[in-house]
Amino acid sequence: MSLREPSRKCGQSLYGDNLWSSSDGVYWLKRQKNGLSLGIGGKEAWFFPRGFAFARKVEIDPKMRNGSVRLKRKLISEAGSDDDLSFCGCETEMRIMGRFNGAQIWTLTFQCRKDGLWFCLSAPGFDEVGLAFASGSNEAFMGFGEQFSYLDLAGKKFTLCTSEKGIGRGKQPLSALVNLASRGSAGNKYATYAPLPVCVTSDNRAFCFEQETVYFCDIRKSRRNQAVFSVWGDCLSGYFFTGASPLSLIEKHTAVTGRLKPLPAFAYGTIIGLRGGLSVAESVLEKLKKLGVSVSALWIEDWQGRRGENGGPPLWWRWRPDESLYPDFKNWAKELKESGIALLGYVNPFLSVDKCDPLYVHGANNRYFVKRKNGEDYISHFYTSKEYEYVYVDLTNPDAYEWLKESLQTAIAENGLSGWMADYGEHSPMDGVYRSADVVKAHCSMPGIWSRLNYELEDCGGRRDELLIFHRSASASSNHYSRLYWAGDQTPTLDDCDGLASAVTALITGGISGMSVNHTDIGGFTSIMHPMYKLARSKEVMFRWMEVAAFTPIFRTHEGNFSNSLNYQFYSDDDGFEQLAKMSKLHDALGWYFKILENEAVEKGFPMIRALHLHYPLDKKCKSIKTQFLLGSDLLVNPVYRVKANYVDAWLPNDKWVSPYTGAVYTGGAARLSAPVGKPAVLIRSRGASAESLIKALGNLSV
Repeated sequence: MSLREPSRKCGQSLYGDNLWSSSDGVYWLKRQKNGLSLGIGGKEAWFFPRGFAFARKVEIDPKMRNGSVRLKRKLISEAGSDDDLSFCGCETEMRIMGRFNGAQIWTLTFQCRKDGLWFCLSAPGFDEVGLAFASGSNEAFMGFGEQFSYLDLAGKKFTLCTSEKGIGRGKQPLSALVNLASRGSAGNKYATYAPLPVCVTSDNRAFCFEQETVYFCDIRKSRRNQAVFSVWGDCLSGYFFTGASPLSLIEKHTAVTGRLKPLPAFAYGTIIGLRGGLSVAESVLEKLKKLGVSVSALWIEDWQGRRGENGGPPLWWRWRPDESLYPDFKNWAKELKESGIALLGYVNPFLSVDKCDPLYVHGANNRYFVKRKNGEDYISHFYTSKEYEYVYVDLTNPDAYEWLKESLQTAIAENGLSGWMADYGEHSPMDGVYRSADVVKAHCSMPGIWSRLNYELEDCGGRRDELLIFHRSASASSNHYSRLYWAGDQTPTLDDCDGLASAVTALITGGISGMSVNHTDIGGFTSIMHPMYKLARSKEVMFRWMEVAAFTPIFRTHEGNFSNSLNYQFYSDDDGFEQLAKMSKLHDALGWYFKILENEAVEKGFPMIRALHLHYPLDKKCKSIKTQFLLGSDLLVNPVYRVKANYVDAWLPNDKWVSPYTGAVYTGGAARLSAPVGKPAVLIRSRGASAESLIKALGNLSV
């Protein structure tokens, strides 16, 4: 339907006049003294102050080292919107038109769509465009993808750009030493693999943006209760939502941003991560079998071979089995599957520089790799040694995309893998030359492109229901393709900078953002083995991490980046085997509950691992609790983050909580819970629909 031209401009209208109402009466726009009111239902949902639209001419200088991104912006000019606005609308659409400083034209369009109110702010000719809206004085802003440091980002100024999250992230002296060795590689409080432009606020509203690019966010209190968001590009579009509860907002935004698909049954079992070859794997599996551990999958990260020494990185990235490590690979995979164990591998969008590898040679001859500005292949090296070189397949090149997909499909179909870790996605160089995109767009869209490629791989051969693929990077489109995430590389510590506590924060913020099924590497990943400084995994860290993982949907061990004797593994001693057996059985006892939560994730977009705020929005303290979580609605998990502690101080929302071990009853407020190693401090919501079954399932275990 065509738009109707208004009889007057905004400046001529009386304050409070209805400028537009949708045909169904759901949406309306009014002119107020100091701006515009946008209503959804009978209430004002968003207020745009005078000058709410702005645009900038900016030079951006992106830097990246070992995957960590630093962006420098140089402001050339800035233009704010004039007060003299024009409006035109019809039953389902409203368009606002204005000028910046009396010159360039901008438009803001609202459209009523099935899943929400879509908007698009367009300012052709500018490098950056943004808008501001009023925020509540105590409004919490949650989400923005996986955030490892904060649940509530109100009061913060930050950038969303996919990146390595860093090593240390402010933890000293680790961060200083990492930055000394590789500037910027320690990361910062906002660095993330998965910067999704999605937010749910405590004022029962939400928004999401659509562009896969860089976002600049300013929610500082000094903004006089304004939230300001801008995007690298001349267009900012997305959706506005309101709802009755935080979960209803997640349901609404995931209808647009995407919902994850069901996982194969073996995903919810025990997944053992090993490296080192066939004899190592069979020895560990045999001992686990004797302990009664029901292993559902074996994940071998080094299936394609390892070129590092001392059990450390990196791996060969050439996507074929290393028969010297795993002889008769295909038949071994078949035998494992017949015994009920799926075999998982590892892939990424890179290739090792190896002139003896037909895959690398073919890619180089066909110019399938990202280039440097001089036209040469963009060759990088692994941060531990310059001799380990690799190239990036340019997935913006349709021919290179199809070639890599076909190559991976061949490797998977011919060798019997039942899934893989789909690593990286955030690492595409920000000073490279790409076939079909500028460097910023290529970098920011790569996680989504990589997710789509793996999604299409699932379709090859009709094996989608059988394959398990898990990603660490994500962009705005990823939830349409990815089925499972993991929170990337933490240090083997318990802290909230870059340890276990930070991973829990990432799980709950990612969940708010639509990453409904997520998990961690048990024990963390990034150890430091330097003559001057060592950070190795301890027995206690491994045990405490297993306790948390037992209450996440995926229970998957990882040896970390070093498999040597300095890094504690669950198979390092009998205690480790026993702890894994105990936590594995605890996790298995929740299998039926995970399937209930999976249905909610698939049908409604609800996260399995939930911030307390999602179920207790009236509890002000829950807006800031980032290291406790709910598994579904009925199980409260209170991890231990202090070394040598045998209890945990927890906050219990106003409800009735029951210990599955002792039957002790707790009510809301602060509580000190017993938590010796091997006995996770979990409580069950007594009035929950699954409470009786959870108490029975967990109470029957000798934890």
